[in-house]
Amino acid sequence: MLPGNDAVKHTARTALKSCWPQAIAVTLFCVAVTLCGILLDELFAALLQPFGDWIADLVFLCYTLLLLLPTLQGALRWFWRVTGGAQEEVGAVFYYFSDRRAYLRSLWLTLYLAGKALLYGVLLLLPGAVVGCLSDPALYTRFHLSMPYWATGLRVLSGVLTALGVLILCGILLRYYLAPLFLAAREDMTPLEAAHLSTRVSKQTRGAFLALLFSFVGWALLILLCAVPLFYAVPLFFAALAVHGRFAVFHYNQNVLAARDTRFPAYRAQF
Repeated sequence: MLPGNDAVKHTARTALKSCWPQAIAVTLFCVAVTLCGILLDELFAALLQPFGDWIADLVFLCYTLLLLLPTLQGALRWFWRVTGGAQEEVGAVFYYFSDRRAYLRSLWLTLYLAGKALLYGVLLLLPGAVVGCLSDPALYTRFHLSMPYWATGLRVLSGVLTALGVLILCGILLRYYLAPLFLAAREDMTPLEAAHLSTRVSKQTRGAFLALLFSFVGWALLILLCAVPLFYAVPLFFAALAVHGRFAVFHYNQNVLAARDTRFPAYRAQF
């Protein structure tokens, strides 16, 4: 059985006790990279009218894939190593920019997971989109047709199908939540191996991970009201995620060892 959220957070706080300034500095780097992307998006949207929004979205997507996500993965690697007892410099947050191989590992994992999200997203959200299109009066007006009476009821069905598709999509993507941790933990592991291992380990830990996420909802609301708690809650979340990942791996290994133990007691029957 996995430890509860209190144990995970307590372990994370203990690991960060001697390096809170460095953890806040890593968080500041992540926030700065994120804000630069947002400002770049706004700049392109303002300067390149009337097509600025499309170009800005494309630029922001490229910025996210090529710069922001590798930085966040570097931060997650920093917290993984620190919670494991290692001494890391703050500059290690940019580890995945340090050499070509490290950067390509990070980028390939990002593209692989993005491709999974896109593929499953299209398949799961397409039914709701099609039904929603059939319930749109503009469709019938374009072809000079009167809207059927039964088509009005399709709006509710479209909403149900879309909500169901989103829930299933989230469930599928949760299978890969450990992949960035495994990529950080094993330098010799390929992104595909990290993703595959995540699907196996997360079968028994997704519920605990969701509980950990919901335990930070209060902090998220405080950050929306006042940004100051961000410099405590974000480092704690990264550290708690790393600790949770270690507990998840230990739990998985224990289950594997238990499954391999096929010894049965021997009985002697005498007649």
